[in-house]
Amino acid sequence: MAQTVSMNVLREDTGEGAPTLQHWANLGILRAEPDTDGQGRGRHRAFNAEPYFGERKWALLASALHRYRIPANDIHRVIEALRRDVGSLESPRYDDSSPDAEFKFKDRERDRERRFLLLPFGAALMPRRDSQDESLLFLSIDHSNAGSPHVFMHLTSGSWLKSHIIHKEKEPDTGLRRVELPYLDGLTEFLRDHPETFCLNLTRIFAPLRR
Repeated sequence: MAQTVSMNVLREDTGEGAPTLQHWANLGILRAEPDTDGQGRGRHRAFNAEPYFGERKWALLASALHRYRIPANDIHRVIEALRRDVGSLESPRYDDSSPDAEFKFKDRERDRERRFLLLPFGAALMPRRDSQDESLLFLSIDHSNAGSPHVFMHLTSGSWLKSHIIHKEKEPDTGLRRVELPYLDGLTEFLRDHPETFCLNLTRIFAPLRR
């Protein structure tokens, strides 16, 4: 894949029309390369496709949110939050700050990249071979403050949800089976606090990038 791609590639990825994609680029949802972003001057916008598919992934996410009929301004807020928090190798969450972390590279950049690829967002972009896991993103937009709506996110791995379900066959007093869901507590609390939540399967949304 070339370092940059045209609007036509984003159209093929998303199935969206050129006017919609141009509108998203005008709003900053998609970021064209600066020297191609002169509107109304006969120039064709070019979009970075690196690293890890660049703007192509954000176009696919914007399209998925668009199908939920989420307004463009809110799509912009969501994409900006994702760029900052999980979609960039520079995100603090990819720092290796724990002494017993499984990532032991001396090269900090390599370490950061490996964490990105193993945690849910990066794993959705570049699943490991033969992996059946899928990354799930739960999103909620709080409009209680009309001047500055907030985006809340809960990003997890489907396999983590399954692996943290602990079955206890019998309780000593009742003889009934009890099921504990310790990992789901955080997700349950998130859904309780944010009843208007959207769920996106990032692994499937990003599938066109891996064709």
